[in-house]
Amino acid sequence: MTAHDIQSLIQAVTRWIHVVAAILWVGQTYLLIFFERHLKAQAGATGDVKGVPWMIHGGGYYYLEKQGFSASTPDKLHWFMWEATVTWITGAILMGMIYYKESMLIEMDEMSYAVGAISGLGVIIGGFLLYSIVLRTPIARNGFAMVVLGLIGVAAAHYGLLQVQSTRSAFVHVGAAVGTIMAFNVLMGIIPAQKKILKDLAEGRDPDPRVTALGPLRSKHNSYLAIPLVFIMTSNHYPTISYGSDHSTWILTGIVAIGFGAAAWLRGR
Repeated sequence: MTAHDIQSLIQAVTRWIHVVAAILWVGQTYLLIFFERHLKAQAGATGDVKGVPWMIHGGGYYYLEKQGFSASTPDKLHWFMWEATVTWITGAILMGMIYYKESMLIEMDEMSYAVGAISGLGVIIGGFLLYSIVLRTPIARNGFAMVVLGLIGVAAAHYGLLQVQSTRSAFVHVGAAVGTIMAFNVLMGIIPAQKKILKDLAEGRDPDPRVTALGPLRSKHNSYLAIPLVFIMTSNHYPTISYGSDHSTWILTGIVAIGFGAAAWLRGR
């Protein structure tokens, strides 16, 4: 087995893990949205019961009960974080192996590899930092404003990357930036906020309203970003209608807009 064969095997296994983890992550996101959409008040319920959905699967009924946070934390809690963690880590490995190690970052001699690499990483990291700043402003509570700002950000990031990277790399780097926002929302926003709320309640303090509000908002944004991200990260299979088009920036922006619309429909009212 040659060195190239070994590298191809590592890429194949990493991509396999990446896709499976992403399926689990997106699937859980929309499963929980399904729960929220189908919560119904239960007659005679005691405690802080928000509602219950009934489901049927695998030869039996499933009965779930949603309760508000309380000082008495259950002994065993399932944290939905590892799917996002594995998806992001494997995605980062693939980006490094394909676009940085194999020099697919640039496609013309006059392009600088260093500039392309710095710009790509800047969009990925800077995208999350900029999003985090906006998240703490009144704009984040306005759905229409966030959609418009998101579309402008996607178009600007892609057009800028096209000047210093290959067309394929620019397309995928925008997807990587969106995926980073989603993963870091979970790892640096949602999970820490939930743990802080539980700690405050256990110690007899009222949770900070700003903390309790940001977690659900991040989750909502993730559900909107997931749909367009799936297409962006599979766009290399359709070059003529994605990154290879002369109108790739408009196409990418349109894909994100359609994805937002599809997510709004899946979420329901």
